[in-house]
Amino acid sequence: FTTLSCNNTTLIFDINNDGVIDSTDLSYLVLSITNNNNLEIEGDVNFDQSIDIFDLLLLSDYLN
Repeated sequence: FTTLSCNNTTLIFDINNDGVIDSTDLSYLVLSITNNNNLEIEGDVNFDQSIDIFDLLLLSDYLN
């Protein structure tokens, strides 16, 4: 996996808001989807108002 870090900027794929885009964000998103837990708006990376498999695929593609 690639890791991208950033200061003072909102990162679109940074699901857990730690400033780094990595496999942890992917894990958070998988847990959110499998538990039907849409609490994290950051998980909607394709901005379709839903956190689903399509968001997961986008994040996975980004990390690869």
